[in-house]
Amino acid sequence: MREHVRQLDAFIDGPVVLGMWERLVWARPWQGPPLWIHGDLHPGNLLISGGTLSAVLDFGDLAAGDPATDLSIVWMLPSSDRSTLVTSAREEFPTVEDDTWIRARGWALALGLAYLASSRDDEPMGALGRATIDAVLTDTVR
Repeated sequence: MREHVRQLDAFIDGPVVLGMWERLVWARPWQGPPLWIHGDLHPGNLLISGGTLSAVLDFGDLAAGDPATDLSIVWMLPSSDRSTLVTSAREEFPTVEDDTWIRARGWALALGLAYLASSRDDEPMGALGRATIDAVLTDTVR
């Protein structure tokens, strides 16, 4: 985290990003059993057809763990789609508590920084990283 912030100093507001990180890391750890997670869920691994999610691709990182990992995708989506996904997730998984959403936001921040830091020759990845960081800093998702 700190290395990415240092590396991206000219592109992000490091103190703001680290301040957010410090608030997010205090979420309670996952208390439930490990759940199946995709492990690499981002917009590039979603297939949308007619405005509806029709497939999730690339299960090469399939694992068992904290569902916050996969819920981080909320902050990678356009703002118009975030509330729809959150509403659907809350209906499907009513036991997911606020700390899971806080951890998901932390994952999104870490991933956004990693995408941006790794995007020198990949403009779409850089745009995803920037948008994800901006979403984490501005959209709390309730």
